[in-house]
Amino acid sequence: MTLIPKNDRVPVQKLGDPLLVGETYPNAGSQYKVLKVEGYYGDAWVQNIKSGWTCKAHRPALYLMPDGQIELQWAYSTEGHFEKSLA
Repeated sequence: MTLIPKNDRVPVQKLGDPLLVGETYPNAGSQYKVLKVEGYYGDAWVQNIKSGWTCKAHRPALYLMPDGQIELQWAYSTEGHFEKSLA
């Protein structure tokens, strides 16, 4: 059975892979470096490598997008602040 969305949302596939500390992943057109992961599949501290925006990403996961790219997404973030940019 093929599911066809009834809106403009494009289905994506959630991957079971854990985040890798030190790895950089795309998110909504930006690149985020994973600084720390709390537990194997826990919350993660991430930093936008261009602006230095750093936050705690809650329920982060990697998704396979329709274009074949892997993207980091999370449910919500807290404790956001600017730090020195990594770029």
